[in-house]
Amino acid sequence: MSGRDKAPDKGHGKGGAKRLLYRVLGIEAKKKVVREGLKEVEPNGTTAEIKAWEPPTVTKNYDPNHVSAANSDFPVMPYTGPHLDSKSSPYPGTNIERTTVPITQIPWSTPYKQYKPIEHTNPDHVGPNRRPYAQSENVQEVIDTQQLGGIKSFYAIQHGGRESRPQNPMGRTGLSGRGTLGHWGSNPAVDALLIRQNPKDATIPEIFLIWRRADSVLATPGGMQEGDELTNALKKEVKEEVGDDIAKLLPGKPKTIVYRGYVDVSRNTDNAWIETTAFALFFNQEEARRMPAKLTPTDIEEVDAAKGGWFPLEPYLNPDTSDGEPLPLYGSHAQIVQLLKNVPSFQQWLSGEKGKLST
Repeated sequence: MSGRDKAPDKGHGKGGAKRLLYRVLGIEAKKKVVREGLKEVEPNGTTAEIKAWEPPTVTKNYDPNHVSAANSDFPVMPYTGPHLDSKSSPYPGTNIERTTVPITQIPWSTPYKQYKPIEHTNPDHVGPNRRPYAQSENVQEVIDTQQLGGIKSFYAIQHGGRESRPQNPMGRTGLSGRGTLGHWGSNPAVDALLIRQNPKDATIPEIFLIWRRADSVLATPGGMQEGDELTNALKKEVKEEVGDDIAKLLPGKPKTIVYRGYVDVSRNTDNAWIETTAFALFFNQEEARRMPAKLTPTDIEEVDAAKGGWFPLEPYLNPDTSDGEPLPLYGSHAQIVQLLKNVPSFQQWLSGEKGKLST
């Protein structure tokens, strides 16, 4: 039995849970650039501080099902910048090193005359035989024809530089072009926070995490929206990355939006980036017991089913960072999971299920 399948030893504490997870997954904690407010601490100990960080303005022109943005029912959450993973090298799937962008030079509003980003777009996303989800390499053509939804974003974006391309609302990344992303501007995504009670101990909430082969890290299930209505996209991604047994449960479950906004991931570039809508769905112990012990994701090229599964939620909800390292999760997923603490429906689910146990 793997460590993630057992109810956690409550005596281990958060640090023990972290060490257990590292051991089970066969990975090591890595020293990396860390964010301290608006400061950046490099591995050599030097510190740079950004003097002014202004979150981008949220746009008001949107279709909440397809080009999601802000209103009272579909809010865009504040993003605490600046981004860091979006500046990391090498760029995923390549040996390309980004142009270094000091934290003080991330905002477009800060002059950076010597800035010369490396240009990269996946060759499969260029030309007449490009992938069906990829827009034309001609930005003006995408704008004029509204190809695949045109250039969209939760945020009011500026255009500038080469070919008047859309500029990442969070600032410079050290790499121009679209990288491995298909769309100029925002590439809409959807994420699922699947939360259940442990089948053997209902006092322990668990979260389902997948193992991303490409990045060798755990993540919440999710993927690109690709023009689908949000809830249809959610079901499709859960089926691909978790399995049809869980996907079949989704249509009848209440869904709570936990986060909607920019995602700081290594695939982002100066001109293309990911924005997501993250839903939380809650399952009680009775539902958990009916779930199959072995799930069958269909996207086995992207997901390693052997390393994914149900994990104790607590170490992710209240992570121990005393050693300077949070539990590893892809991109901004760790921050998104921690937002659960502020979601009323999660607190209601917790208190409601605990109430059932005490009666």
